[in-house]
Amino acid sequence: MDKILGRLTQKMVDHGTIDKADESIYLFGLHQGIMLFLNIITTIIIGALFNMLWESIFLMAAYIPVRSYAGGYHARTELRCYMISVFLLMVMLWMVHILHENIYILLAMFLLAACTIYRLSPIADENKPLDELEVVVYRKRARILLGIEGILFVFFIAFHFNIAASCIAVALFGLTFMLWIGVVKEIPLLIKD
Repeated sequence: MDKILGRLTQKMVDHGTIDKADESIYLFGLHQGIMLFLNIITTIIIGALFNMLWESIFLMAAYIPVRSYAGGYHARTELRCYMISVFLLMVMLWMVHILHENIYILLAMFLLAACTIYRLSPIADENKPLDELEVVVYRKRARILLGIEGILFVFFIAFHFNIAASCIAVALFGLTFMLWIGVVKEIPLLIKD
């Protein structure tokens, strides 16, 4: 894929569509766009295969924004990241399927996840380090998004939209798992310092 995108951006430079100085920016943007498209298509396919299309979309809508700022474990390669994401989505869909009727478990999961995310985020990773300013900004944004999802969770519970509430609780619980892996992974690095 990198070779194809490299040729594409080179042709854009050759035709004067973009400046040579901006080639790497366009290459990065095209790469990220393709990866986003692949993830969206994968989410839709897995949701359709599980007969849980809307749940898969709602799970990702609850998971991705908070994950972007809360941090946690990041895989070393894109393939590994993709495989972990697919596995995590399938596990989360299974959890939504079996737990959406049990409000007390969902509430416990949500509270545990909310406390963990509020306290720990952001968790930097060697594959996605954060400077001091990013830590402050990311923590604030993660907490704001967590608050918004908390309000939505309460709203969905109050109006008996249990599947939507379970998607939020399970998505945040899955994120908590990624945060704890990130914490455990960083312990050897902290000991060395």
